[in-house]
Amino acid sequence: MAASEEQPPPPPVTEEEDDEHDTKERVLQKYFVQEWKLVKSLLDDIVSSGRVTDPSSVHKIRSILDKYQQQGELLEPYLESIVSPLMFIIRTKTTELGVVSDEILEVIKPLCIVVYTLVTVCGYKSVIRFFPHQVSDLELAVSLLEKCHGTASGTSLRQESTGEMEAKCVVLLWLSILVLVPFDISSVDSTIVDGDGGGGNKNQLAPLVMRILEFSKDYLSSAGPMRTIAGLVLSRLLARPDMPLAFSSFVEWTHEVLSSGKDDTLSHFRLLGAVEALAAIFKSGRREALMDVVPVVWGDVLLLSKSGTAARSPLLRKYLVKLAQRIGFTCLPHRLPTWRYVGRTSSLGENVSQSEPKRVADGSHKTSMGSVCGEESANSLEDEDMDVPDNIEEIIELLLSGLRDTDTVVRWSAAKGIGRITSRLTSALADEVLSSVLELFSPGEGDGSWHGGCLALAELARRGLLLPTSLPRVVPFIVKEKHLHYIVDCCLKILMLISSQHTHARMEIAYDFRIANPTSAQLPMFCAGVLDSLAVELKGSKDFTKLYAGIAILGYIASVSDPVNARAFSHLLFLLAHRYPKIRKASAEQVYLVLLQNGDLVPEDKLDKALEIISETCWDGDIEAAKNRRSELFEIAGLDSAMVKTAGKVSNKNDTKCPTTNDENSSYSALVGSSGF
Repeated sequence: MAASEEQPPPPPVTEEEDDEHDTKERVLQKYFVQEWKLVKSLLDDIVSSGRVTDPSSVHKIRSILDKYQQQGELLEPYLESIVSPLMFIIRTKTTELGVVSDEILEVIKPLCIVVYTLVTVCGYKSVIRFFPHQVSDLELAVSLLEKCHGTASGTSLRQESTGEMEAKCVVLLWLSILVLVPFDISSVDSTIVDGDGGGGNKNQLAPLVMRILEFSKDYLSSAGPMRTIAGLVLSRLLARPDMPLAFSSFVEWTHEVLSSGKDDTLSHFRLLGAVEALAAIFKSGRREALMDVVPVVWGDVLLLSKSGTAARSPLLRKYLVKLAQRIGFTCLPHRLPTWRYVGRTSSLGENVSQSEPKRVADGSHKTSMGSVCGEESANSLEDEDMDVPDNIEEIIELLLSGLRDTDTVVRWSAAKGIGRITSRLTSALADEVLSSVLELFSPGEGDGSWHGGCLALAELARRGLLLPTSLPRVVPFIVKEKHLHYIVDCCLKILMLISSQHTHARMEIAYDFRIANPTSAQLPMFCAGVLDSLAVELKGSKDFTKLYAGIAILGYIASVSDPVNARAFSHLLFLLAHRYPKIRKASAEQVYLVLLQNGDLVPEDKLDKALEIISETCWDGDIEAAKNRRSELFEIAGLDSAMVKTAGKVSNKNDTKCPTTNDENSSYSALVGSSGF
């Protein structure tokens, strides 16, 4: 057969065919093929015409793509088929018509609406991989952005948008790729090459760079998404080794903005943009260049954090905390925390299979604990010789104050900063940081401090920086009744963060819950408290992310070698008859893993029968059949479902305070509810 001949189409997919035997493409076809045919036909019409002839087609595509918010992985196999032809039209039409033509905006704005919708669904990192990135496109994109820069949107409603904002965002994202060209930007600046720009002097900025800096500064004053994307462009541009003059110029400008003291609306958004851009620069910049500006930037951050402007703006405090932690991360030399606790492998399967050899008679982890002690003693001399910059103490103080903040977004950012900076400290200094975090649980502290402390402890535990030797100091604080709902909340937050990236990672971290270490004597009391609070959190919840994370936590507690595991296992079995089919299926998967991990929950002679019921039952099918099979599992395990039902009757005091989270499954849950389940 000739290579040019088309391969025969794959056989039709039947409804009875099991998903686990399908390829990824065929599974996606089964669930997205109907909408993809419509999207593909609309895209073909646009490509064949070289522009959007019917504006309603853009709105149809956007309404379809919007259904996949926070489930963008379903769209990723189709990104190249959507993004590449649309960006090719934008590039070719800009070249043909020229940026001076007013017609070019009418061509690219509808196209940018589709591309930017994909950015909001799948994330910019996935989308910009399919943007054109030829060196000659750099000047073209800069000129096109200057053309878009002068336009203003006629409405703030997304449904009525005509594409002005989307065009600016898409071209800015395109520029964030093009500024990474592996050549000196001066060499691709046509004004210098032609001798008209006067930019040959090395002590002057190239005209092309000056143009990018000017409109990027303007976008930093914007209240829309252009502010964040402009910060991304600046972070990539100014991190280049041939941009020392531009970097120094921008730092001087940010110093003027941060120290201006103006309090009008435009100045406030400019302040937000400047701090956010600096945080992005300190994330991707070279350490050698950043160290020269640390004194100036840190001085501005310290003064601004104590100002009334920061006190009135939670978003500004969040950006200041983010910038402070990245300054500290830059000042500290890169080092691997060899003293950290390593109790698991990178694979859940390996972790389960190797769990038994790691245990000794007293139930402790011999290999992990021994390696920690040995490495810590071997590196004690290296720890003592480490030089810690003077401003690290001030940075940690600012982060600790962020843990006391009244807004959760600030506390969460501060907790991540505590974890990141602690990972580059010595074990002795890390112990001092832990002591400071535990002071947040003092009786005189408020709810915000307790929550921030729990978030920080969870972050330290997630990074392996909370050693087993520290648990006797930590557990008495977190097992207090008034703190339990905070520790459950922070556990859920960590699992939500991991689950948004990969399902297996969520399960893996659930099976290695550092805070509730099996070597701790307080484990039964802690797990019992977590189960009580978890029952309250999950009762009547329609938040699927929280339900999935709760199932993962129940799976961990059910897998530990302690009598409390029977209660957690009962909760898992009870969820097998949940009103939502997706939750029933997720619970069944977790029960299967638990039975493989802990065979003591079911008599050995009945284990195969239990695994057979779990694996052969269609848990997302008929709910009555699921209830019958669940009753069989309760009988096999010798458990009484009545105690779970009684525990589920605990009143949820948060029901009236916290509205139901709107997630990607809201329409699904509404459909299930309207069906009478």
